[in-house]
Amino acid sequence: MDKKLFLLLLCFFALHIQAQNQKVTYQCHTVFSKSHNPILPADWNFNGESHQFTIDSLNYNDYKSLRINGVQDSIKPSVLSLTTLPVNRENKATFSMKVKTKSDNDSLLMVISAMDTMAMQWIKGASEWKEYRVSIPLSNNSQLMIPQVMFPGTGPYWISETTVEMTKKTFPAENDHEFDSGSSIGSIPTNKSSIEKLVLLGKIWGFLKYYHPIVCNGQYNWDYELFRWLPDVLRSSSNKEVCEFLLKRIKAMGALNDMNKMKSNFPQSDSLYYSIPSFTWLDEISHIYKPLYDLLSSIKLADRSQTVYYYNKGLNSMNSFPTEAKYGEHLYPDAGYRLLALFRYWNIIEYFYPYRKDITDKTWNDVLYKFIPLFINAENTEEYRSMIDYLGTFLKDNHTSRQYSDSILTSEKRTYYLPIFWDFVEKKLTVTDNFFGQSKLKRGDVICEINDVEVDEIVKQYAKVISASNEQSLLYAVSLDLIQQKDSVIKLNIRRKNKELKIPISGLTSEQYFPLKSKSLSEDTYYKWVTDSVGYFSPIGQYRSDSLSVVINKFKDAKAIILDMRNYPCDLLYHIADYLLPHRIGCTRTTSVDPNYPGCIKWNDIQYFGNENPSYYKGKIIVLINEKTVSMGESIVAILRHCPDVILVGSPTAGSDGPISTFVLPGAVYVRFTGEGFYYADKKAIQNTGIHPDINVCITRRGIELNIDELLQKALEIVK
Repeated sequence: MDKKLFLLLLCFFALHIQAQNQKVTYQCHTVFSKSHNPILPADWNFNGESHQFTIDSLNYNDYKSLRINGVQDSIKPSVLSLTTLPVNRENKATFSMKVKTKSDNDSLLMVISAMDTMAMQWIKGASEWKEYRVSIPLSNNSQLMIPQVMFPGTGPYWISETTVEMTKKTFPAENDHEFDSGSSIGSIPTNKSSIEKLVLLGKIWGFLKYYHPIVCNGQYNWDYELFRWLPDVLRSSSNKEVCEFLLKRIKAMGALNDMNKMKSNFPQSDSLYYSIPSFTWLDEISHIYKPLYDLLSSIKLADRSQTVYYYNKGLNSMNSFPTEAKYGEHLYPDAGYRLLALFRYWNIIEYFYPYRKDITDKTWNDVLYKFIPLFINAENTEEYRSMIDYLGTFLKDNHTSRQYSDSILTSEKRTYYLPIFWDFVEKKLTVTDNFFGQSKLKRGDVICEINDVEVDEIVKQYAKVISASNEQSLLYAVSLDLIQQKDSVIKLNIRRKNKELKIPISGLTSEQYFPLKSKSLSEDTYYKWVTDSVGYFSPIGQYRSDSLSVVINKFKDAKAIILDMRNYPCDLLYHIADYLLPHRIGCTRTTSVDPNYPGCIKWNDIQYFGNENPSYYKGKIIVLINEKTVSMGESIVAILRHCPDVILVGSPTAGSDGPISTFVLPGAVYVRFTGEGFYYADKKAIQNTGIHPDINVCITRRGIELNIDELLQKALEIVK
């Protein structure tokens, strides 16, 4: 064969293979017509006041065009942002558009950007219709992709078509469809011997998923490998036989060759790491079947720096596990898929929960033993989902919950909202406000029964489905959830002073309820003078981040500022440190998973807040806190702890902070949990324990009846 022809064919073959390994995951082609109303697509955003848009008959390829005109001679640049998209393991994004310009002096700028990269192209001078294209590579750190067009001049400009496309590399795992319609596992025995074998399988399967370089490189659909292994594992007569079988299957996947360079040692518990997995189960295997132990130990040291498929090595995000299939075709998955759900959940927490160290090995190991029969024997969709909720309670993490499902079951629908403000006060569900007179309830009424079920019993049932860091956080979560009900009328048995009363209460629809609730938050200004010399600020209601300077300026000469953090801030508040701290101070720090060693939780750098500021606020700062101070609210309080003259008043905060990660389970059930650990700069814990006040004050039923805010009252006493 001619050498040139051979090289040409070789090049064509390589390009063909490369094309086969790329998959278009997103493509949006936009054209314009006279019928566009509004003119811009709903998910496009325009930032600027200097340009206007019209649909023009000037066309390209029989399409109308979008005309952009400056509205005055001297203008500021305007920016048109097309759809902002999450990056889900894509490796390339391309933005193209067909453009016509008129003036030799005009220009426009095409930009496509992500969190870690950007590309742009200037289009200058007069030009007839022409297609322009700009692309960027995407990585694990990209997170979001935004195509934009900037108009620095008066125009006019015409855009006829736009196309945004993202592609990703495909993996062999994506071509395995053997069990798409079901696991082929009809039933799974749950006797003691079977459970022990399944526990062993679940741990090894999870370890290989995140540690074996071949699996991490997407060469196997690891869910379906579980289904292939299950029959042999269940037929095995002993744990040793299970280990022998697994050794053969692991060896059959291929050797750890030179491409997977072995690390000299595993990370050690030192100042760089918060926690290191104990792998006690791996040590137990050494006593069952040492050849398997030796192989797994070598896999633990393998190089995974370039081979990660089942989790995102980039910045912490909601999409930390982007390739997990949701298997949403069956809301009630078969036994094999239900076992897969448990193994997926258990191993994600084992290797990616930043507070895994706080769950003892025995407890988390016992969880697997406990839940295998519970998941396998779940008889319907409701039971299956309730087991997912129950499993989350063992994390004792306020963020952990079954976030949502693709399909809401009839039994899950609750369309009415009780017009009540209530809280657990002195551990009793107590009415704190009558919600604009929408019911016959009064402040201080204690709710004893709801639809003839004692509230104490209701709380016990909720404890099996709500994950909470401490008792008070659980009670607060219960009080919120009880507002939403299935029935339009609810029967309440209450105690008012020394009298037992039965009061029916009618629920409101969402259209009726939320406007009233919003009204309650907006009636009072979020900042005000409570005395001639004491300011009060609560970052809820109408508060917005850009108004903080107005608040601080109003109170700059105050003797004291009372900062009420007993609600979740409705906008960012971190920059309050610039006004209240005298200089830059290291306040907090986080932990996150070492992406090359799942399960190893490393310390991140100290987070600093504030700037050199000789004009910082020098009065007393009193911060009000309780169990409603959660997540971002807690992180703000952790910063405020470092103010020169600050006192915290109230009760411990929720003890749950950090960004949230999400994964999906079979049946299209989405679960979230705290994805990063959160601590003071000195590594003192906040999770579970919460931030404790300097002065303990709790609200009382008597205070509720008299409409007295006892925490605010104590704050004013301190100022005196």
